[in-house]
Amino acid sequence: MNREMNPFDISGNIEIGKSFIERDYYINYIVSSIMSRTSINIVGKEFFGKSCLLYHFYQIWYTLISEPNKYVVIYLSLGNTCTTSEKSFYKHIAEELCSSGYVNKDSELYKSMQIADWNRKNFNQAVGKWKELGVLPILCLDDFDLLVNRVEFDNDFYDNLRYLMSGNKLMLIIASLKRLKIYKGESHLTSNFFNIGIVIYLEHFTDIEVDTLLKIADSSGKSALSVSEQYLARRWGKKHPYLLQLACFCLFKAKHLGKDVDWAEKEFRNQKDNVPTHKDKFLDWLGNIPKIGGYLKKAIVFIGDSLTFIGATFILIAILFLLTGYITWDSFLEMLPSWPK
Repeated sequence: MNREMNPFDISGNIEIGKSFIERDYYINYIVSSIMSRTSINIVGKEFFGKSCLLYHFYQIWYTLISEPNKYVVIYLSLGNTCTTSEKSFYKHIAEELCSSGYVNKDSELYKSMQIADWNRKNFNQAVGKWKELGVLPILCLDDFDLLVNRVEFDNDFYDNLRYLMSGNKLMLIIASLKRLKIYKGESHLTSNFFNIGIVIYLEHFTDIEVDTLLKIADSSGKSALSVSEQYLARRWGKKHPYLLQLACFCLFKAKHLGKDVDWAEKEFRNQKDNVPTHKDKFLDWLGNIPKIGGYLKKAIVFIGDSLTFIGATFILIAILFLLTGYITWDSFLEMLPSWPK
């Protein structure tokens, strides 16, 4: 049996040498923002490739930016236990900057980050020193949603980040499920940090990106999927970044295990259930409403089990809560499906 490595990666981890579908529009947008030293918020649904895009850019940034010696880019997953407090947040940034490979241990840049007990004041002084030396730290912040939900990070913390960004002492590339402005309303934070002006939305694959993924080569250099398999993958996954990759993965796996297309489709359907739908998100949100949320969720689930989950039910209840003030207009729009362009 051929144990060839599957060229289609569904792990969510991007490493040098692994296949990655270049999303040129977004990469170019990030580079353009760096040239103007403007922080940016990348917004996308779950399983749309935000983390992969952010981490891939972090890996290749040095080859994309003119005068790269004026920048140091690092990647931070904010779900990491190293970012559970403001002090550990600053410490983690300093460690990543110094270990990036672009900071000489004998340099003033490195020395300015050697602080035993981090706090807001000495962090500001450290990045201020970097500005004096002509180097801008760029932080690729992934899983930003998790940071907002931590009470340790208050308005003063975010105001300070905004101050550093405005002074060109720090630049942020933030990946999140929703626009920062939405989190501001949901968390009752008032900091202007959440009013970052540049927001780009991660969309479905373009036709070119779909074709590129479908024609990925195996270890022999030949197309990993046959023409008929490419057709099935396109039909199952459409233009969804993760589902298309998953369809390709299952078809390749089936072929090299000696299984048929029906086996591949069943495998795909089983894995597809892990991708949350608008229904799942709405029900989770509904269940969190005090007093009545749990009852409404159970009622809708019962109706869904008896019939099907009807889109009109979703819209009517969402409008009801919009009118009664349970949700804001922005939150309502975030829950709606993306209209095709």
